[in-house]
Amino acid sequence: MGEDFTLNENHLGRGWADAEKIMEEKSSGSFLKLEDGKSTLINVVSEPEAYEKEFKPGEGMKPRVKVDVWVPGAPRLQTWDMSPTVFKKLKRQFVRRGDQFDAAVFELGREGTALKTEYMLEYVRDLTADERRAREKLIPF
Repeated sequence: MGEDFTLNENHLGRGWADAEKIMEEKSSGSFLKLEDGKSTLINVVSEPEAYEKEFKPGEGMKPRVKVDVWVPGAPRLQTWDMSPTVFKKLKRQFVRRGDQFDAAVFELGREGTALKTEYMLEYVRDLTADERRAREKLIPF
């Protein structure tokens, strides 16, 4: 007869309020975004991935790099998408930190908009013991 299969399903909540809250928690914020004049702390948790992206149809593909990051205290990882210029700043930090890069916490700041956007990336400190345990729940060292 027919093929047996199991549908994977995980109940998250019921009702308009639950659904809205859960969708905000589960779907928004998967990409790290900073507004002009803002900064955040990040811990890089993945290897860089180089790819190409077309921002506007007909303008051609532009090289990009992305990494997964953890904002200390956040409940999930986010993807940080960056230009080759910003990637060079991250690579310098990777070289400087060496084996300690995985535990490094950086301040990432943004100034400006559109083509006049500048990013600042500075080492601040290493993850605390509590932060290491919290991060371990999301992704192991």
